[in-house]
Amino acid sequence: MKSKLPFFALALVGLLSGIWAGLIRIGFDLPPVDLATLHGPLMVGGFVGTLIGVERSILSGNGKWWLIPALSGAAIIAWIAGFHQVAPYFLIAASALLVLLQAILLLSSSPTWVTFVQFCGAMCFAGGNIRLLFNPLMPAIVPFWMGFVLCFILATRLSENPAKNVLMGSLIKVGLVVFLVSLIVPFHLGGYYLTGGGLVAIALGMIYIEVQTDQGMGWSYKRYSFAAIMLGWFWLLVSGIGIMLWKEHIYGYDATTHSFFVGFLFSMVFIHALAKASYLAGLSSPPFHPVLFVWLILLSASLLLRVFAADILHITALKKWSGLLNGVSILGFLLTLISLTLISKHRSNHESV
Repeated sequence: MKSKLPFFALALVGLLSGIWAGLIRIGFDLPPVDLATLHGPLMVGGFVGTLIGVERSILSGNGKWWLIPALSGAAIIAWIAGFHQVAPYFLIAASALLVLLQAILLLSSSPTWVTFVQFCGAMCFAGGNIRLLFNPLMPAIVPFWMGFVLCFILATRLSENPAKNVLMGSLIKVGLVVFLVSLIVPFHLGGYYLTGGGLVAIALGMIYIEVQTDQGMGWSYKRYSFAAIMLGWFWLLVSGIGIMLWKEHIYGYDATTHSFFVGFLFSMVFIHALAKASYLAGLSSPPFHPVLFVWLILLSASLLLRVFAADILHITALKKWSGLLNGVSILGFLLTLISLTLISKHRSNHESV
């Protein structure tokens, strides 16, 4: 298990450097200034790409796939070291192509709805990272990265909680097809309506499915899990609506991307990270404590402030500080999770003696 820790450490470095770059982008005077342009690549190509690579490598049980997080992790280090030209972009493109190859092999050996969705996500990741290699225009890359994150999260949720309603299952499938088609339709020809409509359909379908599950009671792990997942689908819904309306607002792009990559992505990370921590530490159950609700609530509350007050209502003075609170909630969750994992591991070792 210890051999896997360096790869998780690389993902953590990508997350921390991505947050740092984001703080520079919203106005904090932090060095180095040129890191600000790498906020997106560090967070998605670096952090998320490495994390997905680790997860897929563990599930495959084949050591050769550890090359995936090794390549994306090397890109993170290259960016931080000041190599902002071809090399790191080539590394994450190569990593994405390996993710695609793995998805193709998995789909061919086990053709299911879940493996197909993963294949679609891998296609988006490869397409976005290859495009980034030749044209670093973020608005052109972001929809592909959205597809990557969306498909892998969607596949995970559907594998854990298969659709219980044929109509809603069809709604999710239609939404996914519409979203994928939108990637080849130019935005100026109405592609953003397809992108947003696809996300809205998926969010509504998944919300319907999730509410049919046992929600748990009080401040329990089950209730925390349900709250995080539902907040994730809520922010996906906001993001989809925002994409269809973003031409009407000067900060519509910022509001939409952060609804997706902060609200949707990290709400899901806040629950799935507990399972990963449990696996790494060899625990019998996730290291949960009700204090985790604090960071979950702060994440969405600060994002609401950022999206609706700063981006939509143009109260720009709030943008900087609400963005900082986004970072605080993520770092607070991370430190709390590490602490809870260490405490649980210590208790487990003590009880086994």
